[in-house]
Amino acid sequence: MPVFAVMLRGENFEITLDQGPSRFGFFTTRFVRAKDEQEAEHLAVALVRKHKGLRAGTRPDSAHTPMIYLESIERRPWWHAFKKQRGLVFWDMDAESDDSLPSNHFRPFEVEALRHLVVPVLGAAVTDEVVRDSELVGYEYSGCGYFLTVRHPSLPARRVVCSDPIVVGRFGDVQGGYIAFIENGELVLECYTAGAADVPADFRDRYVTIEQPNQSLERSRER
Repeated sequence: MPVFAVMLRGENFEITLDQGPSRFGFFTTRFVRAKDEQEAEHLAVALVRKHKGLRAGTRPDSAHTPMIYLESIERRPWWHAFKKQRGLVFWDMDAESDDSLPSNHFRPFEVEALRHLVVPVLGAAVTDEVVRDSELVGYEYSGCGYFLTVRHPSLPARRVVCSDPIVVGRFGDVQGGYIAFIENGELVLECYTAGAADVPADFRDRYVTIEQPNQSLERSRER
């Protein structure tokens, strides 16, 4: 029977913490055997709904309806059925309107990439200012990556290339490397193809995880 990797997104799970109840969302992947994609989705959702920690932590009297959505599904080799099922990666939905969070210009994984790349050069305070308060200049998809440009008065006029350490965003089999260019008060965050598959146009809308691979990673970008 085929094996599928099913990525799911949960929303509106109200969990009580020390400071009170908050709505949380999460991402998770489940590996299941199923006859087709529809059955695989149903099995994966059922597994998550049976998660003991999630069931125990979610308020039964919440006014919000917990929902689980399909993010992606793909066929995998038979031996992936024996992979360890992953945990849940949460985010606080009630904190999304907080002023301390990044502007809409950056996705959370892009903020993580920027902090790896830019903090060693400009420091944490300036990096956080850029993440939080920058002005969007432009966005361009190149066909195998993208360029996101912002402007902020704290950014220097001199040209600075932030490429160390190597930072890679991964979604499934797609790998996108990140590098930042700073000049004339503007920052360009470049995402380039760093694997066999080109970075797709909707890469920013996927559940991308940031990694720092070995320095011997071969970069396939063109600037």
